[in-house]
Amino acid sequence: MHSRNLRPLRASASRQAEGGEDVNIPGFVSNVEMVWEQPQLAHFLARAAREFRVIIFDRRGVGLSDRTLERPSMATAVSDVLAVLDAAGSKRAVVFGASEGGPVAIQLCCAHPRRVAGLCLYAALPSAPRCSHTSTTCG
Repeated sequence: MHSRNLRPLRASASRQAEGGEDVNIPGFVSNVEMVWEQPQLAHFLARAAREFRVIIFDRRGVGLSDRTLERPSMATAVSDVLAVLDAAGSKRAVVFGASEGGPVAIQLCCAHPRRVAGLCLYAALPSAPRCSHTSTTCG
């Protein structure tokens, strides 16, 4: 496991295998150490690692990354993914966004198309959900 400093916070990241590059942007819940204890997810990542160097990380505030008091903005979440890619030495990657990682993956593709070789979404919404009782994003 590799930890890198993302602005003042630490994000926990892990790399597996070699080949093309793929970054997995997780949903609301993640833990780079526990992912291998979930048989279906571990199998998916192991199969992806046959073709790609798989880069997984815990988003800001979840898993092994430092805790935060507030949910990060979309710009911050995209910046965090870029920092993870930079720390891994990745110039261009296929981006896999799952669940709440989907909107971040979409924004990364739109804002930084030269860093994205492809986009794959799983159980993702086109944007982060909004709470009906507030003007902020749910979370």
